[in-house]
Amino acid sequence: RSWLPNSMAVAESWREEFTALRRQRLSEPHPLGELPLIVLERTKDTNETWHAQQTQLTLLSSAGKLVEAEGSGHMIHLERPDLVAIAIKQVVMQSRNARALLTSSQLH
Repeated sequence: RSWLPNSMAVAESWREEFTALRRQRLSEPHPLGELPLIVLERTKDTNETWHAQQTQLTLLSSAGKLVEAEGSGHMIHLERPDLVAIAIKQVVMQSRNARALLTSSQLH
């Protein structure tokens, strides 16, 4: 568990950072604006609370999309690499389209 904080000072700094991030997230309906976002949700070992948290993640962006990764647990990238690849391609395409629209609107 090398990812755990190794001192009280580090733990406190993490708590402060998480508190600030939560405050920022709650300060506006979609803190990420229109940023393309796809949340892949496992279907094994889940419950209503987990689903609600994934839905909250999706709402960080007004363009957020929730996709159930049928038959997968925590390791979606190993169990459903097809979905991960599709999600990445979709986000890249949406980003490129948004950038192209921005560029063309700046020309007019």
